[in-house]
Amino acid sequence: MNKSQLIVHVAETTGLSIKQAERAINALIDVITKEMKSGESVSIPGFGTFMVRDRVARTGRNPKTGESIEIRASKVPVFKAGKLLKTAAGGTEETTLLSRDNIQTQIRRPYGSQIMMQGKMQGKMQGKMQGKMQGKMQGKMHLSATIEPPPNYALMNVFFATDRKQNEGADIKLRFGYERGELTYGAAKVSIPRDHKMGEIESRSIWKLEFRDNPEKHVMMLGITNLDKATYYETISKKIKKSKKKCAFIFVHGYNVTFEDAAKRTAQMSYDLGFDGAPVFYSWPSHGSTPKYPFDEENILWAQTNIEKFLIGFVNKSEAEHIYLIAHSMGNRALTRAYISVINKKPKLKSRFTEIILAAPDIDADVFKRDIAPAMLQAGNPITLYASSEDVPLKASKVFHGGHPRAGDSGENLIVLPGIESIDSTNVETGFMGHSYYADERSVISDMFYIFNENLRANERSGLREISIPNGVYWEFKK
Repeated sequence: MNKSQLIVHVAETTGLSIKQAERAINALIDVITKEMKSGESVSIPGFGTFMVRDRVARTGRNPKTGESIEIRASKVPVFKAGKLLKTAAGGTEETTLLSRDNIQTQIRRPYGSQIMMQGKMQGKMQGKMQGKMQGKMQGKMHLSATIEPPPNYALMNVFFATDRKQNEGADIKLRFGYERGELTYGAAKVSIPRDHKMGEIESRSIWKLEFRDNPEKHVMMLGITNLDKATYYETISKKIKKSKKKCAFIFVHGYNVTFEDAAKRTAQMSYDLGFDGAPVFYSWPSHGSTPKYPFDEENILWAQTNIEKFLIGFVNKSEAEHIYLIAHSMGNRALTRAYISVINKKPKLKSRFTEIILAAPDIDADVFKRDIAPAMLQAGNPITLYASSEDVPLKASKVFHGGHPRAGDSGENLIVLPGIESIDSTNVETGFMGHSYYADERSVISDMFYIFNENLRANERSGLREISIPNGVYWEFKK
């Protein structure tokens, strides 16, 4: 288990976002490092003790020449495992302490060692370290798309492009409706509560006697700023240049989604993924209403050309070196075909797309296998497809379309094609509708974290189990 895997595991276990888990682990490492630097030890009963030992001056030999050399006295950081840890993991008593940037846990993934990491370290954190950790977290807190957050919520800045008609003077929730309009660019500010739980978009509840939105408790869209195209790409480019991998993701939402819904979902995904780059969403004119499914089908078809133009413009003007495309549900119809058109017209651009993620695609499965998948695979970019047999809206779509399976179905209808990594998400816990598991569920978010941050393929990601069938392989989430 490396540091990234440890962060994901802590996030899954505690309900923290991945970024929060990363800050907590970094704070712990910082506290231990500071204490050891000052000559102090840090003891966690049952787990072990981090300490510094004096190594006396001695005579050694040069391994290349065999000549005697004098080795100066030094201080050596060591870790002495506690009894419970040694029993659970079978590890050695001492090992050198690694740095914050490349720390690797000496504990392997079996259940007992995870219990040690989660349970035994908690006691120390609740004692002397807790105050220091909080100081570190408050003093060094940094979010990938945060704009100087107020005390009790983070303020995420997400970029958008939309071809919804703008309602001048309307409340921000109604600023962009469901009517078709010209392509508009801008940025939206979204609040994420400090006690946010990974995968949730917290909203007010009458059961909690909450009658007014509160950014300290709820994910809220707090503002919209329209930008001309030049300023838009200039602003995004500045954000991208600050990221380590020079990356961005573009999210295309599905059916029954308002502009506000899309903004909040984009902010939540960026926050939970700890995304270091520019989070962007394209909002097409969905009605945001369940009975309006046929109208949304017409509008997503209409929006395809605009999405294609936006993709070309984004690649040419954003300076992003790694672009991740994410589509959900009906949004897959436009994004997949727009992507194919971009690659066919401008094949040199394909190297800028690092990954295409198709979440619960509401596309005719036969059309996908015959027309869409082969055309997408020609570009050679990795494709991940998340599917589920518990997806209620996709079941309804199947009935609506004369019983034809959808590309987001699993079970006997799961898409299994060479070059596409299909992930059966049926095992993950989902909400009542089971349609937004790609961003609601910790297991799926954690899996996407490995894609975004580690560039790991499905056979390398720890939360997945490979399943072999006669016509190929797919993966499912471990129970």
